[in-house]
Amino acid sequence: MTKTKTKGKSSSKSISRRRPAYKTPWFWIITIVILLAIGVFCFFKFFRPTSSSNAPGNDKSSSASSKSEASSSSSSSKKTDELSGSSGTDTEGDGKTPEQYDGENPNLSDSLTGNITYAGFSGENFLVRVSIDQYLTSGTCTMVISDGNNEIKKSANIFADATSSSCEGFDVPKAELEKLSNYIEITLNLTSGDRTGTITGVATL
Repeated sequence: MTKTKTKGKSSSKSISRRRPAYKTPWFWIITIVILLAIGVFCFFKFFRPTSSSNAPGNDKSSSASSKSEASSSSSSSKKTDELSGSSGTDTEGDGKTPEQYDGENPNLSDSLTGNITYAGFSGENFLVRVSIDQYLTSGTCTMVISDGNNEIKKSANIFADATSSSCEGFDVPKAELEKLSNYIEITLNLTSGDRTGTITGVATL
């Protein structure tokens, strides 16, 4: 009998012991809720994407950019009109854009002008190339090469370039220049209609 009572007291004591808090369901539920709350807070704090379109200064920046582009477009259009010399009517009757000149239009000159663009040997020929300031569709270039004692005379037609004119070019055989000294003067007499002109230059053979 005594042994049986002793065992009953021992069993009662083991049943009355309190379970540790971490072993209770409520402990884990509260812990999970707290961790979730921390996770959500961190997400919105550090990883939430920010919209640059809603930034306070973005509207001002876009507005300033639009104004700048509009101003640039207006300025470009204004410069184009100024260069064309008119406000929107920058073509002639044939649809070509009129030529612009820094100074006086050479086509209005009473005389023909130009310059010698090249004078020198190429192989066995002495080449002379001439550019004329005026736009001409016909005419004659007469070249005289002289050393003061002897001279050589050649002629060539005038032909039109895009905005000016040129002589067709002179190719003088080297053998024809043997009678001349090394220092020569080149004179070109231009004739087109009722206008004439003279271009001069010097060269060394």
